Amino acid sequence: ENYVMAVAVLPCETRIVSGEREGVVKLWTRDGTLERTIQTEREELYRIVAMPDGVHFLVGLCDGEVRLYHIDGTLVHTFFDEDTDQSMTALAVMPDGLHFISGTDHGFIDMWGIDSRSHLWGDEDKGHKNDVLALAAMPDGQRFLSGGIDDTVRVWLFDGTLENTFRHLHDDDVRALVALPDSHHALSGGEDRMIKLFNVNDGGVLRT
Repeated sequence: ENYVMAVAVLPCETRIVSGEREGVVKLWTRDGTLERTIQTEREELYRIVAMPDGVHFLVGLCDGEVRLYHIDGTLVHTFFDEDTDQSMTALAVMPDGLHFISGTDHGFIDMWGIDSRSHLWGDEDKGHKNDVLALAAMPDGQRFLSGGIDDTVRVWLFDGTLENTFRHLHDDDVRALVALPDSHHALSGGEDRMIKLFNVNDGGVLRT
C-alpha cells in the first residue's frame, strides 16, 4: 500500500515537497499545483527534509541512501556508507545548511558534510539500542536531539559527544522531536500518546 511518508516546507514557503512510501517525490506549489514528480526508483522512502537555502532538499531511503536534490529535479549527490547495511529511519539538517544527521534501524547516528560530500563521524557505542525514530537540530547549531524505540531522548554535541540521556520523558517509543527557537527547550512525542515540553539542559518537564 502506498501512502505519504514525509512532507517538508521549503524556507521560501512557496513550495512543498512530499514523499510517498514507494519512492515517489512530489514538488507542489503553495496553491496545491503539482509542479514536478521525481522517481527515486527505490522501494521505500522514509524521510524528506528541506535545506535552509530553499532550493535543495534531502530524501532518506530505506536502503540507507540519503539523496540531495535541487527543486528542478536534479540529483545533486547521493550519501551512502558502503560499510553498513542499515535502513535510514531519521533525518535532520543542521542550521548551518552544511551538515546533516541521520539515524538507522540499528540505533546508529551519523554526521555528514554536505559541501565536502563526506561522512564525518558515526556513533556505534553510545547510540540507541534499536531504531532511531526522530532527530532534531537545536537552532544554535551546537547540539541535536535523538529519540528512539528504546524510549529515550538523547542530547548530542555537534562533534558526536553524548551529553545526556533522558529516560523519564516517555514510557514507550519516542517518535517525534521538535527543537524550539530558544535552543533550550524541545517537544517530544511518544507512542504513549503524550507530548512533553522539556528543558534540553536537564530534562526537566515543563508541561505534558
